Amino acid sequence: NVQESACLSILLYSGIVLASEMSEPERIPHFITPSLPYLSGLMAFYAEDLTICESLLKLFRDYAERYIAMMSRSQCIELFSASASLLKHYSEHHCRNRVVVPKVSEGAEEEFEEEQKYNDV
Repeated sequence: NVQESACLSILLYSGIVLASEMSEPERIPHFITPSLPYLSGLMAFYAEDLTICESLLKLFRDYAERYIAMMSRSQCIELFSASASLLKHYSEHHCRNRVVVPKVSEGAEEEFEEEQKYNDV
């Protein structure tokens, strides 16, 4: 099953990210950084699979939290670009056409209408 293989591959990378207690942990960004665009690209194909979505989001979060301090400038830019792509694909599938409908009180209706005008900001 392709989805199962993708999920296992993501978990493999997550295990590598969590291995920060090893000697010379700065080698991990050298290994993982080239794979980031491909990993973020998985979100475009598996956005409907919440297990894969969650695994990808956790992988990117853990990687950024643990290794951002030891990354070079170019590695940081690659992480930022891949993260932006990941979140773009995620939001295209999960955040489209959602409108928050608050409780309407007497003076809140005008505030709500004005707030909706600037909702994209």
